[in-house]
Amino acid sequence: MIPSGDLADRQSVESSRDPAPCFSVVIPAHNSAAFISQALESVRAQTFQDFEVIVVDDGSTDNTWQAIQGCAGWFPGRFCSIRVEPSQNKGPAGARNLAIRQAKGEFVAFLDSDDLWVPEHLARAKAAFRQNGGKAGLFAGRGQILGSTRFMHESVWPSAEPQPASPELLHACYFPLPSVCVRRALLLAVGGFAEQLVCHEDWLLYLQLSKLTCFIHSPAVECVIRRRSISVTTAVARMSQPMYRDRIKACLFAERSGNWSRGELRAMREPFIQNRSAELADYLCALDFDRMLWVVKGLLASGWSGWRYWLSILGRGTWQFVRRGGRKVVRSAFAQSSRHGSDR
Repeated sequence: MIPSGDLADRQSVESSRDPAPCFSVVIPAHNSAAFISQALESVRAQTFQDFEVIVVDDGSTDNTWQAIQGCAGWFPGRFCSIRVEPSQNKGPAGARNLAIRQAKGEFVAFLDSDDLWVPEHLARAKAAFRQNGGKAGLFAGRGQILGSTRFMHESVWPSAEPQPASPELLHACYFPLPSVCVRRALLLAVGGFAEQLVCHEDWLLYLQLSKLTCFIHSPAVECVIRRRSISVTTAVARMSQPMYRDRIKACLFAERSGNWSRGELRAMREPFIQNRSAELADYLCALDFDRMLWVVKGLLASGWSGWRYWLSILGRGTWQFVRRGGRKVVRSAFAQSSRHGSDR
């Protein structure tokens, strides 16, 4: 629930917004005072200008709200800002859903508060949707890491014509959220982002949308991703627990929905189990018990409903650790025996 004072501020801005723009730009922000103006500047620099901007300050404790208000004048008649008190922090999924409910555009374009769009992003999305009519409801492109020539996801990129999502989506996201534009009607049809997830909420959304529409894969770089030390995707030590927990929860959601075949569910499940088992074994072999505990606690945080995942990971990881240890003992014994034989 938004405090009454903030609600009044939001309504006063909304009353001046132009009706039914092509795009609603949705930006959640949390303690992003140092970056939000750069993100909004990249929106202002778009070569296609038929859009509204909706920014949600999701419980920031720094000057994010002041920074947002300082940029409001850049978008006269098409800017909406919503403030959520820290005690009512919604998380990235909840903040985006709050903005989606206020959106008026035919399409919703997502941008994170610390990332940037290339100037042609919305123009390319609009042209792609117009060219393909109603065949596709999601547009996505490549994301380049700020200060680097590397892509956010180093994957084989599909061709540009409307088509089902790449099979790689069953394993993980292969495009970043700030490159994505979606028909608002489709977002409403799937209920938006799963607010119970802190991580992998975008992956689950794409999986749901893949059952309803074809995707357009732009061959161009559509956004620039900033790597922050406190971000969910980079702070391994701090965020590994919700990452593991929410990956399992997302898979469980897919299972319960009944929308995926056994083969598809296996494709979601098995690479995650195999990779995490190997990771756990690596930490055990390196005697890195702190990281091992991060992983284990994160897995167990998924609860009893995720037992098939975390029990399999713990079992496989322990077995790999024992097997590697056994091989090391054998190699050591063989080497020692060889040395003794040469001494004779």
